Amino acid sequence: MAERGGTSGEAEGGWRREDTLAQAAVGALVGVLVLKVVAFLFLGGFEGPDGLWSVAFLIMVAVAWGTVRHGRDTIASEGRDPLLTLWLSAALVSLAALTVVTFPADAFRLIEESGRSLAERDAALWAGTVVFTVITAALLVVGRAPRGTSGRRGALSAAAGLLAVLLGASGSVYVSWYRPTEHTIADPGEPAGFPEGVSRLGWSRDLPEGVEVEWIEAGVRGPILGLSDGVTALDGATGEELWTFRRPDDTGVSTWASLDGTRAHAVWWTGDGRFGEERLTVFDAATGERLSEEPIRDHSGDRRADDERWWPLSDLEASLETGSDGEPVLEARRTANDERVWDHPLAESDCRYAPGEGGDLVPVGEVFALSRVCREGDGGARVRVTALEMETGEEAWRWEEPYEDHFDHSRVALRTGAGRISEGEEPVLVVDSYGRRDLLNAVTGEEAFEISERVGLEDPSSAGVLRADGGGTILMETDRDVLYRTDSRGEPAATAWVNDEERGLLAQKRSAVALNEETVVIPFVGEPGGETEGLAVLSVPLDGGSEEAEWIEVAGPGDRPDASASGWDLLPVPGAVVLHPSTGGAAMNTVYGLVP
Repeated sequence: MAERGGTSGEAEGGWRREDTLAQAAVGALVGVLVLKVVAFLFLGGFEGPDGLWSVAFLIMVAVAWGTVRHGRDTIASEGRDPLLTLWLSAALVSLAALTVVTFPADAFRLIEESGRSLAERDAALWAGTVVFTVITAALLVVGRAPRGTSGRRGALSAAAGLLAVLLGASGSVYVSWYRPTEHTIADPGEPAGFPEGVSRLGWSRDLPEGVEVEWIEAGVRGPILGLSDGVTALDGATGEELWTFRRPDDTGVSTWASLDGTRAHAVWWTGDGRFGEERLTVFDAATGERLSEEPIRDHSGDRRADDERWWPLSDLEASLETGSDGEPVLEARRTANDERVWDHPLAESDCRYAPGEGGDLVPVGEVFALSRVCREGDGGARVRVTALEMETGEEAWRWEEPYEDHFDHSRVALRTGAGRISEGEEPVLVVDSYGRRDLLNAVTGEEAFEISERVGLEDPSSAGVLRADGGGTILMETDRDVLYRTDSRGEPAATAWVNDEERGLLAQKRSAVALNEETVVIPFVGEPGGETEGLAVLSVPLDGGSEEAEWIEVAGPGDRPDASASGWDLLPVPGAVVLHPSTGGAAMNTVYGLVP
């Protein structure tokens, strides 16, 4: 009987499941404390709902301390403890309410589609609170006070609670870092040619809602659009999506297209930008296939394709910088590691360079063309145009001529024309100074031809250049609404007048584009809310005159989207001429494709 009684007493005083839960609660409390320290040191301090996190932590302290203390001060029994049940119920309700109120929806990209933030700190603390709430609920279900008579089991239980909190927090942080990548690849296909003319609206494309368009360039098979969260390419002939690379939950994506349109680039972060890795991915612009992907050490990701001081090449980025002597320098760096490949000082001893003041810098063909104003000792002046090879920075050719008239302004502009060069022709660089215009072969630097006075231009140096190559030029005098075409000798070949009064729409003359040697297209837009609200494009054949001009309806009154656009641009691409708002950003909701 005594032996049986001794066995029974040992069983009554042995380890029970409530002991495990109570010690696990102590370990979980230590885990939450560790999370708060880590949050303070590494995850941005205690920003956010700190008051609520503090309340939750105090409740956890009360549950852990009170449960263990209550078990020591109470004669444990096999039945439920009413007092323990009462205050555990209150603690559970409070903790459950706090887990709902403090749920960091913006930390989990799978749940929140907008309004994101890097809230891994909140995700970790919330997960720790949830783990402790589950332990509290289990204690309430048992409803008995712990005894805690085994130190080894108590240590193991506390370690289990600590580990549960840390694992839950780690999983939540990982999920908060998750950003889905949408990457589709197009089947190979033959690109359509650049249209020689357009006659109708072939397609329109609504862009993803809530996404800003930062740039649009001509690719291999159609337009390439740089989005705020990635890049996408369309089929120029149909407007259908060819391929896309998007990070819808990532606001730190930087994209651009190479000057020749054969590659698209994206710089993006794995992870949340602090614990992840910055990568550069290069895509084939025709199919969207990854050509390369590598981590990068440094990159000027704040630059965009519309930055006039930055030019994306194949695997290089050329930019206009300020040297140690305060003078401008053109330098090229490797995109992946920011390694300087070459640099070229733009100022020389007797020559001044300053954008918009003394010179100009433009890419044309395979070279950068640079103009400088050079002063001579006798008070005269001359202009110097230098061509630098894009890949090496070496000088390809130099052209220099004296200038006598209108040089008080010290301004020499370089123009390449808004249209494409004719097939088989070499590009021509137009050198403009006040009262004078020279046309140079961009490959050799030799003078191509002079525009004859017989063309009829009132001011040859002010007419807009729509096309310039070895086959001739197309020029536009915007104040007179006249188009001129010259042949390869600079002699007059055709003249056409633009009738912009027929429809009552406003001509976007600075957005006119020459499609070939004989066709110019000009966008027209009505005033928002006015009687002539709408959007149309006028196609003017230079060989037929204004009588043969053809209107292409794009959007009628009341139907035109993007009312906030300040202007409209035309972009020839394989298969179509794309009409899009010139402002970009949120204003560019729809793009249109004009087809033959």
